[in-house]
Amino acid sequence: MARTRTLLQLRDEVRQRADMVNSDFVTDAEINRYLNESISELYDMLIAVQGQEWYVKTHDFPLAANTDTYTIPENEDFYLLLGVDVNAGGPTPIPLRPYMLDERHNRSRYFSGYSGPFRGTARLRYRMGGTINELTGVYEHQITVKPTSAAGGRDYTLIYIPHAPVLDNDVDVWDGFNGWEEYAIVDSTIKCLEKEESSTIAQERRKERLIGRIEGLASAHDDGFPERVTDVTRRWPYYGYYG
Repeated sequence: MARTRTLLQLRDEVRQRADMVNSDFVTDAEINRYLNESISELYDMLIAVQGQEWYVKTHDFPLAANTDTYTIPENEDFYLLLGVDVNAGGPTPIPLRPYMLDERHNRSRYFSGYSGPFRGTARLRYRMGGTINELTGVYEHQITVKPTSAAGGRDYTLIYIPHAPVLDNDVDVWDGFNGWEEYAIVDSTIKCLEKEESSTIAQERRKERLIGRIEGLASAHDDGFPERVTDVTRRWPYYGYYG
């Protein structure tokens, strides 16, 4: 059973810890902002641990013929890229590797001589990038696949980590797994006490213990089969893909 807490529950807990129940010195809107900031910090801690990722999503997208760049829609909540697959119609998607910027015009890095469903996929490479939309001011994530002639007309899958959710309404929930929402509560309490210019020593010590606990356990998401070194130089079977 998930250990979810609503925004209202989290905010009430912060007020109790900071001894600010029925006080308007720190408004509900301020505490909501503190909590979302703290949740983002916790979220990044879990991501930084690496291995057996906690938050993973996929997004399928096509590239039209003679096209090599795709702009990820803003509503896809994209944050960090984990991998890119090309779906070539064979028995399994083909994982792609990135190219370095100075290789962008070096066609000798690509090979497209295979026939059948894998034709043109053996040396496809991708690169993550992005730019600011001049009209909206919003950063747009983009993915480019080279070479253009082989990239277009295919379907791809992004494996990525979404950005942390933002709790806006009192009924919005956050899953703290095994009580890790305590980090957001303690960190937000510290911010409330700082505004009041009160001592934060006790809460700071508690925060340090929580960080040690979270970092010590987060990497054990699949404790029976920990991460291992992968061979990125071996030849993929069946379709001649070289890593």
